[in-house]
Amino acid sequence: MKPSARRQRRKLQMAQAASKRRRTFQADGQVEVRVAIMTRDRPEDLRRLLADVLAWAPPNTAITVYDDASEDVWAVMDAALRAGAEVVRFPEPHGRERFWALYNRIVRDFRDHAGWGIVFPDDYRLCADFFTKAFALHGELPGPAGALNPVRDHRSKRNGWGGKPASETENLIVDHWVDCAQVARPEFYEAIGFEVRATWSRHVGTGVGAQMSQRAAAAGLTMGHPKKSLIVHVGRTESVLHPEHRKEQPIQEVDFADGDVLAETFASREPVIGHLATIPSREEQLSRVVDSVLGQVDELHVYLDGHEKGPPCLDHPRVFEHSLPLGLGDAGKFLGCEKKGYHLHFDDDLIYPPDYVARMVRHVERHGRRAVVSAHGARLPREVNGSYYKARTTYRCLGDIPEEIPVHVVGTGALAWHTDCELQLPADPREVFPRPNMADIWLAIRLKKIGIPAYAVPHSTGWLEALPGEGIYEATVGNEEHLVEALREAGPWEAQW
Repeated sequence: MKPSARRQRRKLQMAQAASKRRRTFQADGQVEVRVAIMTRDRPEDLRRLLADVLAWAPPNTAITVYDDASEDVWAVMDAALRAGAEVVRFPEPHGRERFWALYNRIVRDFRDHAGWGIVFPDDYRLCADFFTKAFALHGELPGPAGALNPVRDHRSKRNGWGGKPASETENLIVDHWVDCAQVARPEFYEAIGFEVRATWSRHVGTGVGAQMSQRAAAAGLTMGHPKKSLIVHVGRTESVLHPEHRKEQPIQEVDFADGDVLAETFASREPVIGHLATIPSREEQLSRVVDSVLGQVDELHVYLDGHEKGPPCLDHPRVFEHSLPLGLGDAGKFLGCEKKGYHLHFDDDLIYPPDYVARMVRHVERHGRRAVVSAHGARLPREVNGSYYKARTTYRCLGDIPEEIPVHVVGTGALAWHTDCELQLPADPREVFPRPNMADIWLAIRLKKIGIPAYAVPHSTGWLEALPGEGIYEATVGNEEHLVEALREAGPWEAQW
């Protein structure tokens, strides 16, 4: 059910506020990268693509979303504004016959831009460090460089629309054509006169890619594809412009840069689910935390520990509030873990960077989904006696971890895992977390019992930002007998590294 007009207005105001609070990539000075995204009626795909752009984009990047008359305008605006993007909205859809006019508007908007121009349809996902890799590959195009088509699929390595025979370099297939996804410098758009002319192919496609490729090739520019695809097509059998053809001939990427498993995960839209627990005194901090993570996850489950009503910042269709069972404390962030997919757990006093989820997912994949990973962890002595806090060796989420470290205990406020690791958390967290506000300890005991490895992942100081307020450490230090008792009973803690 769509929100009422009043709720839509309130939600858009919240999204605009989030946009202002979000770390902006457009710093003082000239914009160096301009990203244009075309979208129609796929707001969730758009949100995921925007999250990828924010994760990997360099400073001085500006994003514009071109909405081709989507029906759910609120969802599009919410996704765009939360990403700090501008929105150009068309009142009527262009369709296949007038797709050239939509693309023409994008190209015209590049006219006064002296840096990189990048165009994506909304149904793509990006590899890690996309921009760095794409710019480097563009620089390897032989001769005067035109545009890089960042996807390698079943159509690559053909003699393209540019009318020249295909050739290869170490990292590129130079086949002289680009399609609607492209990475280019101003010279490419200058070669086509910052214009896409009225065109329409009676066959499959829109004629836009062919037109741009032919005109750029006539100007002596080269175009090509990477040998390892930098992007993945989401919903390979789906297409807004030519749905019947796409069902018959699905797009299939070749050798995705981040591996076939992640390519399939992206293509099938496997969900990323976030979880956190909060208390009433942290409502102001909670708003900032939610702003930092909501655009990066498909669902966000929030346990309200002692609230009379949900905070306004949780009024969003992708946020699910929980208030039962009572008194779970930090274990409340393990509600809603039944669904297959990636699960990431947050604290209500940390700000998470735009690349947080993207990097944590890849750390999970690095271990074949068979381990849990966290930005915070600790190693224990074989026997834990006296003070837990003094006995452990800690690798802090707020500090520098130069390389991956196997650990006994992971910080559950910076935790990521996939259901394939068979952690098998029950619907009622009390079965695993019998006492509140020691979730890190109970989880460490469960991991040890099942035999699931745990790692603290590398990151630099300042990657996560702490918000003011008393945490569990301050509340329990010096009163930790129950922690030590639980660890002693579960010991000994052998070093498996």
